Amino acid sequence: SKVTDTGAVWRSYGTEDWDLFETAQRAATDLLFLEREVLQEFSMVRAGPAAAISMLPYLLREIEIRQPVFTVHDAAAPWGYLAGRIAGLPTVCSMSAFPMTAAQAAQQYPIGPIQTGAAEYIRKHYDIEYDPAVCYLNYCDFTVVFTANFWAGNGYNSSYHFCVAPPADLTLTDESITLARAEKALGKKIVYVSLGTVVNGTLRDYYHDVVYRIFSDVISALKVRKDVHLIVSEGRPGLRETVASESDNLSVFDFVLQQQLLPYVDCFVTHAGMNSTNEAAWHGVPVVCCPFFGDGPLNAQRFSELGAGVTLDYQIATPAEVASGAQSFSPDGVTIEDMRAALFAVLDNQHYRVAATHIQDQFRQSADNSETVDKMLEWVSLRTRAGARRQNLPKRQFS
Repeated sequence: SKVTDTGAVWRSYGTEDWDLFETAQRAATDLLFLEREVLQEFSMVRAGPAAAISMLPYLLREIEIRQPVFTVHDAAAPWGYLAGRIAGLPTVCSMSAFPMTAAQAAQQYPIGPIQTGAAEYIRKHYDIEYDPAVCYLNYCDFTVVFTANFWAGNGYNSSYHFCVAPPADLTLTDESITLARAEKALGKKIVYVSLGTVVNGTLRDYYHDVVYRIFSDVISALKVRKDVHLIVSEGRPGLRETVASESDNLSVFDFVLQQQLLPYVDCFVTHAGMNSTNEAAWHGVPVVCCPFFGDGPLNAQRFSELGAGVTLDYQIATPAEVASGAQSFSPDGVTIEDMRAALFAVLDNQHYRVAATHIQDQFRQSADNSETVDKMLEWVSLRTRAGARRQNLPKRQFS
């Protein structure tokens, strides 16, 4: 309904109850004749290529029927990238994570037999070479990266177009925001802890121990700070009962409206995922980063480099390593003393807030989506005309 409300037309992937992981598992067993893979049950990186070979026939028929001028796909959606490429259309990539190299992605998400098998299937059936190492990085000649250019740093060519998406202007509120306002009025500082919807949601069964350890370390470190109120967004319920009597200055919620809460926050303890990173940057909040995998370490490194945060290394294993039986983190990687020192530094040293405010200025100066959209349409138009001339066909019009 949100799509159709904009005036666009919604189409499902052939069924309204489509599921990435079920599609990938069926493709792996029915098309690639491979055994089920545990990691594929929760990793879209592993599931993507297998799902693509199952979905391509339907998507290519849709393209033939709809006759689009160009396609747009998520960087983690190889089916979109491949469908546009096979159909010979200009393709635009939407990248909502920190842009990574193939080598960085392969380190975090090692190539497995299902990815390799899917790449061979694509070569055989569509005569397309597909690198299984980039199944999370389906970049193309026009890639929109939803963060500030200065945040990503140097080294990106002209195919990357950086664009900060301003947060929605919402007037929503919840109990955590009412609490934060009241505590700020009493002169207290607010520390907010959230480890995101993937680590603390989809992957909670694999990372439960380290999630609980980080929450516990923060709680223990701040017990002596009567001038601080700690707000924890725990995701799945379970922590609240355990720590209910820990401190009068502690509140635990299943969920908070993060965008609305961050303006009241003095220190954000985060896994440094791209969404939380962008939101912290937009609101000028200094951070303590406990990165897990993917782009988390890259974002944490930027906060440290720019002086707006401290990074604590819990030596957390990648999803592939955890699925293979490795311990999810090193119990000796970070001590409570390390956490206390990081939190106190960010709370008490004004330089972190000043640096975060500088980042905020940079992000808000980059919040012009219209320029990126104009560049995208110009790029598509040029390639559409060039394609029409090569094929001696009339130019297709935008609709």
